[in-house]
Amino acid sequence: MNLLDANNWTSFLQLLEEETCVLMLGPEVPTIKKGDRWQALPARLSEDLTETLDEEGVKYDSEMKHHLSYISQCYLQIPRRKKLNLQYDIKQLINGYPRDINPLYASLAKMPFYIIVTTTPDDSMHRALKQEGKYPIPYNFNFRRSQTFDIDFDQITSETPLVISLFGSVEARQEDSMVLTEEDNMDFIKNIFTGISKIPTGLLKELQYLKAYLFLGFNLDNWQLRLLFDALHLNDETIPLSPRLSDKQFSSVTKAFFANRFNFQFVEQGIPEFIEHLESTFSERNNDQPAEKPAVCCKTFLAYDPKDESYAVKMREFLKPLEGEGLVELLDDTLPGASITADMEEKINQAEVIFILLSASYIASDVLYNEVRVRALARHDGREALVIPVILRPCGWENEIGNIRAVLPSSKIPVSIARNADSAFDGIVRDFRDLLQNWTTR
Repeated sequence: MNLLDANNWTSFLQLLEEETCVLMLGPEVPTIKKGDRWQALPARLSEDLTETLDEEGVKYDSEMKHHLSYISQCYLQIPRRKKLNLQYDIKQLINGYPRDINPLYASLAKMPFYIIVTTTPDDSMHRALKQEGKYPIPYNFNFRRSQTFDIDFDQITSETPLVISLFGSVEARQEDSMVLTEEDNMDFIKNIFTGISKIPTGLLKELQYLKAYLFLGFNLDNWQLRLLFDALHLNDETIPLSPRLSDKQFSSVTKAFFANRFNFQFVEQGIPEFIEHLESTFSERNNDQPAEKPAVCCKTFLAYDPKDESYAVKMREFLKPLEGEGLVELLDDTLPGASITADMEEKINQAEVIFILLSASYIASDVLYNEVRVRALARHDGREALVIPVILRPCGWENEIGNIRAVLPSSKIPVSIARNADSAFDGIVRDFRDLLQNWTTR
């Protein structure tokens, strides 16, 4: 079996600093506070569900009372109780639990993880990241149906990490995504391999470039994890670290399999001790780094049709505070004529941020559509400029923005038909501030 050595530890820390590390949070990590102790969410849910089983007279193996998949399966033996009832009860229980954030999660939220995968349906990690001042981007995987995956990895950083709820979520209209019973576990594995709900190709491609994984709270003796990690394309070029579960010793067969198949590095420290060591070591390394560079002032250009000038004036008003903070320098507007002017071309070439203010008039303009738009998209694709489409008025914009995923307003509701235009522009500039921070720190 592989035990963590100094070279792998140094490599792991380096990959973490480079924001190429994936955090995998298993169901055994304690996230729910009960009295003065922390408890894993599945164990807590199982305990509460057994009370219902006792009330209904359903027999179960008391030695399995902390195994959620088993207890959930027993729950379905209650007359007239269906999967929908189980999902509803689980949601009600989770929403009723204390909202305290485990210090372990608070420490992990400080680390520069690029992608975080959770396997419980609560939002504990989201709240920990937000408490740390980060802006997590959620993706709830649903093993029961095919889904679109429209995540723009250019927008993913350690400050805006992608958080994947792999085994579902209790969010509204997502309850059926939860993996609860043994039958759900079987269907999950079957569906990600048969194509009904495969893990998105775009995500798998991104994972191929990430070489470090931190696995916390996984019982590796569970059969389905071998298939799941295989589906994630883990290989012998990655460095997966796995600290010891506090009350679990994996069999020698399990350790040998994961070491040989996936290059697992087993850490003898328990999870709390390991996280404390990781945090202190990472902090020491960061203290040795040069001071962070001051915020960059980005030259910003607004491209719009003359018919939308009133919207552009309002947009500039809301961008003025950012100019006052030294974050942007608003270039003077230059309206198109019969062809692109030398002044407009110069500003497009020198701008580090280009807003494309979309409307039917913009798309109908030969100059804006065929020249300004094309030049701006080329600079965005070359990572020379941050190009942000803003939907001013209803128009068929979806096929006009190339590979850009960050479109504002985030609701995709045009400013002209928003309930309040000022609120719409305020939201646009707030979201732009986040996008700008990610762009300038990449």
